[in-house]
Amino acid sequence: MEWIVSAKQTLAKASNSFFRGVAFLLFSFIPLATAIIVDDSYTSYQDLYDAILTTLFPVTFVVLLNVSGKPGPIKKKLLPLLDDILYNTVTWVIPLTVSFAYGDELAVKIFSIVNMCLHITCALAALIKHKTIGDANDDDGIWAYIGIFLTLFPVLVIPIFWITYLVTNHMVASINLLFIVLFGILLALIPILFIIIGTLANTSLDKIADTILIIFFIIGFYTPNILQTLLILLMWPINFYFVKTCVFVLVLSLTRNISYFTDEVPKKFLATSTAYVQYKLRREIDKTRMLMNQ
Repeated sequence: MEWIVSAKQTLAKASNSFFRGVAFLLFSFIPLATAIIVDDSYTSYQDLYDAILTTLFPVTFVVLLNVSGKPGPIKKKLLPLLDDILYNTVTWVIPLTVSFAYGDELAVKIFSIVNMCLHITCALAALIKHKTIGDANDDDGIWAYIGIFLTLFPVLVIPIFWITYLVTNHMVASINLLFIVLFGILLALIPILFIIIGTLANTSLDKIADTILIIFFIIGFYTPNILQTLLILLMWPINFYFVKTCVFVLVLSLTRNISYFTDEVPKKFLATSTAYVQYKLRREIDKTRMLMNQ
């Protein structure tokens, strides 16, 4: 029986030695496997930034559309101020940033600075009045001037500047040619508008003329800034983070713009320059719709 006990002990020692050897071999391969799957040249900054913004897109979209229906200071003060900030960022902050990043773009810099001064003047004039949208009246000249400037300036000055810039700098790439055509269409809408209104005025189709006029004001207020932003991001992208941030700001701005036409705009909103203009556009659309249904 002693040899059986001795055999068991020998077998146990051999088993322990075997499993220790297997464990040693397995753990010795782990660093090798880790070294194979790890890419030391990869940096996660861009992908992480992209993932964060991608996550914020739907979250911010839902929040900004839902908050407009809730009472409180956010709805009355902060949202109109946010609209002004986003609009001014798209209109002159982005081109001004590019003009300083690319030091040889003097024309863009001058245009952006003039643009900045005019838009800040409108924004400050509206804030100094410190009225709600419901109390702001076109009879008070300042609101009429703000409305005319923010609807006519973009559709006149922005296309003329960028068409002149692209042509004089001999930029004939297909993308630049595309934007020359798009900005040219915006300019062509002006004489077409006058022809249509002159033809339909004082006729039974004058309601259609009113509808076309409102559509023109909407196009003039929104489209030039969108085209300008897309053109800048294609011509002067600066870097990955700049492009992603600008796209985020543009989508955020468009999200807020949509809310003026999908929800009832509270008359207790602070009458900032952009909030007032968008409220008036929505109101004119409602009036035109009622007249067309009569």
